[in-house]
Amino acid sequence: MDETWIRLIERIHDARRRMVWNVTGGGTSALSALLSVPGGSRTLLEGLIPYSAAALTRCLGRAPEQACSETTALELAAVACVRCAQLDESPLGLGIGATAALTTDRERRGANRAFVATHSARRTSCDEILLEKGARNRAEEEAVVAMAILRAAAAACGVTDLPELPLRGGDERRTVETVPPRVVREVWLGNAPWAWTTGESAGEGKAAWLPAPPRHPAGILSGAFNPVHAGHLQLRQAAEELLGGPVAFELSVVNVDKPPLDYLTIERRAAALEGHPLVLTRAATFAEKAVLFPGATFVVGWDTAIRVGDPKYYGGDAARARAALESLRGAGCHFLVAGRLVGGVFQDALAFRAPEGFQDLFSPIPRALFRVDVSSTELRRNALSEPE
Repeated sequence: MDETWIRLIERIHDARRRMVWNVTGGGTSALSALLSVPGGSRTLLEGLIPYSAAALTRCLGRAPEQACSETTALELAAVACVRCAQLDESPLGLGIGATAALTTDRERRGANRAFVATHSARRTSCDEILLEKGARNRAEEEAVVAMAILRAAAAACGVTDLPELPLRGGDERRTVETVPPRVVREVWLGNAPWAWTTGESAGEGKAAWLPAPPRHPAGILSGAFNPVHAGHLQLRQAAEELLGGPVAFELSVVNVDKPPLDYLTIERRAAALEGHPLVLTRAATFAEKAVLFPGATFVVGWDTAIRVGDPKYYGGDAARARAALESLRGAGCHFLVAGRLVGGVFQDALAFRAPEGFQDLFSPIPRALFRVDVSSTELRRNALSEPE
């Protein structure tokens, strides 16, 4: 490591930003470089290398659809940021997430590349580095990715005059980043219950966010919207016909079985729903959503309705599951259940069996009013199977 990068690490330490790193696939030498320069205890709270598939799954809380991708890097960074807050009890921590697919001792399809993401309360950023295949050996590629991680960490700490990466003619580097509006940041930090958009654009592909709803909707259609598809839009339309009032989409920053969302992901999913009302919350469960939206009707697919009363989503505690359903009833909430294609078989809402004693909380949406045989999961799988 030459003097330029040693000085950069010194400036990272001098910034006194507490951080957690999650690095997999390549670039792990950045951690040892960071700690080889005095001052590491001011900076690093924890550094993980979830290298195996099992370790990566445990780190993220679920198996990634693609280990080396922008999505995985962003999830690693968001998980690291949350972990940083847990260890340091400060909202100003920084999460670093990196994943790489580099030269190996077997034939591997796809490009040699790395994604390096940073996430904090202030912003989200992600670098994609494409390395020309055959131009370097594994150790040389490792060094470039390690430098990219250090450079990204420094940039997130506010360090300027960053050294350039030693890229060659066949290499590429692309960067995307966003700074969220204050109302979105406050939701992410847990200081505000929600942020709303009517679907209007603030320009540059960004939604115009408000701290309160222009009008309270009759229904809430929750989802990850990854990606948005015709089923989401047609389900909202069908629900509005049944309820006789507006239905808003709801996107939660946190989820029971998924990593937290970063600001780039929030921005993109809100942009995909442009023209439609959307509320951003931190309500991971329907019991939590009921507190925010008392008296609301939640519009859900067959598979989601199954999970509402499943003890698995309440730590395996059947009593907690029933208590959650009781709280939903007490809040005056209700569910509209839509049929859903699950495992290639259409599950009709009329066949949905509500938890014993809570049948009054669930009503089916007739197949004649709504049936769209498409899922976000299948759309993502098809996108991953397409050649680069």
